[in-house]
Amino acid sequence: MGNLATITPENLALTWLYKFNAAHADWKTGVNSVSENPCEKAANASGKWLQNVQASQEKFESSLRRVSLSDWKSACGDVTPAGWSKPQGGAAQTKMREFAAKLIPKLKSVVTEIEALPSVTPMHMRDRMLKYFDLMSGWNPNT
Repeated sequence: MGNLATITPENLALTWLYKFNAAHADWKTGVNSVSENPCEKAANASGKWLQNVQASQEKFESSLRRVSLSDWKSACGDVTPAGWSKPQGGAAQTKMREFAAKLIPKLKSVVTEIEALPSVTPMHMRDRMLKYFDLMSGWNPNT
């Protein structure tokens, strides 16, 4: 796909589509490699889940309200009986391209800021990682 300086929404969307369509075997391999019950781990973290759900109620509601019934039917109608939907382009690729058009400038800005930070010691690397997290965690492509 290229480096961040040359990436475009179009090539990101095409790469995403290609990799998504090719990922079914990798998905199954990943599922089969899990050795701890993720449902048990999630149950043990239910307090954290509840806190995060309550904190994001407004965002959850507004996100759901952006999806019309016809969009929902269109997105869900292509799911196979096995639960695997393979987008062949069209609306899914258009949505990914639109998302990428918002994501790429944000990523470029974040990377520029992070590259200005020192990267010599493990603490520097930790600080860079946390800076990336801080800069991206508040980002909303819909605002």
